[in-house]
Amino acid sequence: MSKFEQFPEPEGRRDTNMEEKSVEELESLAGPYPSGPEYAEKEEKMSIEDVKSHPNFDEILQEKALEYLKNKDSDWFYSRFSGEVSSEGYLLDNDGNETNWLPSQNLGGPAYVEVIKKVRDALGKKDHAEEGNTE
Repeated sequence: MSKFEQFPEPEGRRDTNMEEKSVEELESLAGPYPSGPEYAEKEEKMSIEDVKSHPNFDEILQEKALEYLKNKDSDWFYSRFSGEVSSEGYLLDNDGNETNWLPSQNLGGPAYVEVIKKVRDALGKKDHAEEGNTE
């Protein structure tokens, strides 16, 4: 007896007869296949290179980064900064003094990726609006 036979899989936990299922059954297990306008919209999103080379990238990056810090990391953010930015875009500390930190410089890893996705979405919507394709 192998060590795997000593502890059999509980009933109903895993379907071992996947090859016997029809295409329709397999598709229903996988959930809805992405199709239609929402799928096409995802394929039309800008590449990261296009996003970073866009003339409004820096402005929207700082805007979305500030929004992220205020809403998703507010305890940490407000313990160090007032939530306002100077005319040059630098964060103000709690005493109202300009720091040498841009909002985007306070993001790391997953937070930065999330903000870049929001920037890409905002730039894509802005480009569609400029073309006359308002949503």
